[in-house]
Amino acid sequence: MFCATLVLSLRAGADEARKAADPKKTASMADQIIPPHFHPAEEDVTVLQGAFWMGMGDKFDEGALKEMPAGAFHAIPKGVHHYGMAKGRTVIQLHGFGPWGITYVNPSDDPRKKAAEK
Repeated sequence: MFCATLVLSLRAGADEARKAADPKKTASMADQIIPPHFHPAEEDVTVLQGAFWMGMGDKFDEGALKEMPAGAFHAIPKGVHHYGMAKGRTVIQLHGFGPWGITYVNPSDDPRKKAAEK
């Protein structure tokens, strides 16, 4: 089982949260854009505070985003390309079963590579 253990790999400014080890910890984001990506297992997203916007596809399209208010839940099947955005303080919980990873549709969007170049 995984729970928001790799939030730092999404974008600088997001907090790492290890909800599996400590259920009191959460991942928070403020004005974050998460570029198109996919995962090797189903990813479940629950909005705990604020609102989160999600879209599906290979290109970030702000006009196609759907709002997920606090309390919303969405299951994203394995391999489905999706992207997201948070405006203001947003707290989400990512959870699911199986090995978790993130692959960006455009490899240059991967912040882990940008951090390694510094």
